[in-house]
Amino acid sequence: MLQKLLFFLSLAGFAAAAPNPHELFLKAWEAWLKDSLPEAEENARAAMRLDPKMAEARYLLARILFRKGENDAAINAFRSGQELRRDNQERLRNLVSASPIDRSSSSGSAVFEAMLNLDEAKKQYYRGKTALKQGFWQEAAESFFLAARLDPARMEYKEALMRVYLDMSDMTAAEDKAWDILEENPLQKEIYVLFVDRYGELGKPESALKWVEEGLKVYPADSYLRDRRLYFDWEARRLRRTHSHE
Repeated sequence: MLQKLLFFLSLAGFAAAAPNPHELFLKAWEAWLKDSLPEAEENARAAMRLDPKMAEARYLLARILFRKGENDAAINAFRSGQELRRDNQERLRNLVSASPIDRSSSSGSAVFEAMLNLDEAKKQYYRGKTALKQGFWQEAAESFFLAARLDPARMEYKEALMRVYLDMSDMTAAEDKAWDILEENPLQKEIYVLFVDRYGELGKPESALKWVEEGLKVYPADSYLRDRRLYFDWEARRLRRTHSHE
């Protein structure tokens, strides 16, 4: 019995230490941005070995090889990336649009379906993070949206989507996602503060005040929120007076 326990513990330790292809891809991308081509290529190829269906790693490898002057190899990497992306997009469309019954019958079991969803959600999350590094907010939002839809239990996916909506100044979408998060756990002061500050930057004191009041329901003694209540209450009244005299 003890030997079996030690065996399973060793397997768990190996799994915990195993490299993550998505993290390797992000390392490759960061090395590429620093023009460290050997490190970028090493991590891109390592990501491809762990996840042969990661189209982004092949696209990045193509760019690295072009920079190195290995044009034929770069073209091959780019073409294989295109094929993988088409396959992945078709698979994802089928996975998201299919009914639970259809997905269960096609995968053979609910457990396998759940594993597919979790794996695809993680890929979409890391694609979103990569898109953010490149400054592509809309692509990041789409990836985070799919990640949150495929694995709704992961709060980090929902929070990433909320934050990218904030970056895009889509306050309605950002608030919808924030309330979705706060319904599950209202004890997240940083979210209240995030919206208070953002609406303050946008010059909307009444909206900022609304979030102050929501935060004070959960943190009634918080000095920052109480200070913001005084300030935005004064600012909102000042703006109303200004508009009434126009």
